[in-house]
Amino acid sequence: GGFAVTQVMTRSSTRRKKRRRPSRAEIAARADRILRTEPHYIYHSSFDSPGAERQILGPPPEPTSPRRRAPSTEGTDFYVAFLYQSQLLSRDEERYLFRKMNYLKFRAHRLRQPLDPDEATAAQVEKIESLELEAERIRNHIVESNLRLVTARAKHFARTTGLPLDELISEGNIGLVQAVEHFDFSRGTKLSTYATWAITNKMLAYLRWSQRESGHRMNGPGICLDGVESD
Repeated sequence: GGFAVTQVMTRSSTRRKKRRRPSRAEIAARADRILRTEPHYIYHSSFDSPGAERQILGPPPEPTSPRRRAPSTEGTDFYVAFLYQSQLLSRDEERYLFRKMNYLKFRAHRLRQPLDPDEATAAQVEKIESLELEAERIRNHIVESNLRLVTARAKHFARTTGLPLDELISEGNIGLVQAVEHFDFSRGTKLSTYATWAITNKMLAYLRWSQRESGHRMNGPGICLDGVESD
């Protein structure tokens, strides 16, 4: 009774409180961080077309085929269960997300160019930060939807080299993130093709490092992919 009413009143009064305005020093520090961490993005001609914001930031495409039901993960560990709960992306969904992510970074880049930490306003800083945050959220979604690629490659390397599976997954995840950051969505290929090369190369680099540290050669995975495409 009374406790629940008190909670509701407390929440209501909290919502009514005005958010504290950031100080001049805080705004300058946030503006300086923005200028020191320019996001990498892949430019597309549609970014400068009329109505780009409405078209690119609009709703995602409707799925053309029904979602596949995730297999049962009962009895599996948490990480495997997490992998199979993440939905795989269709080609259209993938293209939509990559274009949106890169457009958000492009917008942030344009807004940061005239930014002066000594004169920046809270509104300017918050706008850029919100664009960067949304781009990062999309990137993480793309990464999570492709983590099964990493696990598949890591298991192959672990079987053929004897390297620890968890360390191979860690290296492969780095390769996947780098692939997502540098993938050119306009070339018409699926991310999985590009990402597999990047993931494999990270694991090969880890294999070579392990060989140098141990002083002897291990069995390789039977492939050599040293030329990862990069932008």
